[in-house]
Amino acid sequence: MKTLPAKGKISGLTLVEVIVALALLASVYQAAAQGMRFFRISGPAATTITAFNQDGTMVWSNSLAGTNYTVQTVTYLPGGTNWVDYVQIPTTTAINTNQLIDFSPPIGMTLIPAGIFTMGDTIDGESDAIPINITVSAFYMDVNLVSYIHTHPITV
Repeated sequence: MKTLPAKGKISGLTLVEVIVALALLASVYQAAAQGMRFFRISGPAATTITAFNQDGTMVWSNSLAGTNYTVQTVTYLPGGTNWVDYVQIPTTTAINTNQLIDFSPPIGMTLIPAGIFTMGDTIDGESDAIPINITVSAFYMDVNLVSYIHTHPITV
């Protein structure tokens, strides 16, 4: 077992410098871990994720053509029912490739994956916005809210 030198230095570093370096290193790894996501697919038939490529595309197989599957995500795996729906995907073939994440989107933008979303509202009890399912292609959206007043300044 190696012991600390009598003067409290390790390879020319003081003990305080070593502790600070370890704390910084731990915070870097914690920040990287916070960005991690896990995915699974839920649907009418059991499927297999065969690849998750570096460009953010997921390849999966064994789907029933003409049905909808839900990709679910979670940031950590403690067990239980912490999975949340990420996107619904209509299938036309048994083997599918879908882009779920873009690791280098345009500056200030984020990828909205292709899939199905429900447009409409039933909260207020009115029938003017009956919910319907809409299928959209993948697209990018600005991460900042921009209102009409920001794009068209008020002139008097």
